Amino acid sequence: MPTREQPDHETDFLTHFAELRARLWWCVAAVAVMMGVGWFLFDSAYALLCGPVVAAVRAQGGTVMTMGLTEAFFTRMKLAGALGIIFASPIILWQVWAFIRPGLTARERRVAAPIAPAVCLLFLLGAGLAYLMLPKIIAFFLTYVQGLQGVTPNLMLQESINFPLKVLFAFGLGFQLPVVLVALVALRILTPRTLLRQWRVALFVMTLLAAVITPTADPFNWALLMAPLCVLYFGTVLIAYRLVKPATEEDA
Repeated sequence: MPTREQPDHETDFLTHFAELRARLWWCVAAVAVMMGVGWFLFDSAYALLCGPVVAAVRAQGGTVMTMGLTEAFFTRMKLAGALGIIFASPIILWQVWAFIRPGLTARERRVAAPIAPAVCLLFLLGAGLAYLMLPKIIAFFLTYVQGLQGVTPNLMLQESINFPLKVLFAFGLGFQLPVVLVALVALRILTPRTLLRQWRVALFVMTLLAAVITPTADPFNWALLMAPLCVLYFGTVLIAYRLVKPATEEDA
């Protein structure tokens, strides 16, 4: 009985789907292995990450405690999972790059190649800055507890990890602004001239952002966040100009 030949596009789809599935399995396996590493590094990671929270709460006469039988186990799992994703991120980014690279043009590869290292570096810079500011941020929120008579700032074990993780993730995500702006310029949605012309608006927004994130009266902490935001923005404008110039020469 004669068989009908599969269309090329259907064969290509099945090939890409099989490759995607294989690369997803590599990502899952990498995270699982690194979660095991994170599980054994829990004590050191907890002391490093949550030390500022525990110290601030104890300074106010409070303590970190657990109320549920399974809370300590799942808290350990959560931190191990976060460490697993962080440790496995180079493998995950490489798998993503290896999957999309064949479908890109030579110019798109030159533009996209630095994105993964830039994302990792900017995230680490943002998270590192957040860690430096974490004691001040905690102290600010605890000032509201001090005004409540007879209230002791006891903290659940799970929250002692959730809060610093959220702060570090928020700062790391906020530092991805240059990647977003460069991508918009590469897609020709924005132009470097527009970014430079709107520097006053950008400066105003960054000032508000720094004031909200650092809600203390200390100008040093405000400047500690404001300075890298300005460097990131104007550095992005410079990179965008260098990105547009080769593209213009190619089009010519």
